[in-house]
Amino acid sequence: MSAQVSDVLIIGGGILGLSCAWSIASSAPKGCRITLLEANTLSSGTTSQAAALLTRARPSHEMARLVATTFEAIDRLETELNESLPLRKSGQSSPLNQ
Repeated sequence: MSAQVSDVLIIGGGILGLSCAWSIASSAPKGCRITLLEANTLSSGTTSQAAALLTRARPSHEMARLVATTFEAIDRLETELNESLPLRKSGQSSPLNQ
């Protein structure tokens, strides 16, 4: 078996590993070699089993801004891929503290 050389090695093909690979590939210089290692099928581990709730209601302004940035990134990815991602947007309600 020959050795494979990479400039960037990412371990884990879940949402975080794939997001990192996408982000690095989008800004890396031409010829940058990125390797992503995953034991099974991409997004088949805990990512696929998690509820993956991206609720907009957050306890702090910073967290709400982070979630808004995530939704913006999803929209940009759909535009770049020219494909709708299987994201189900649903509402949420929670009781008000009185």
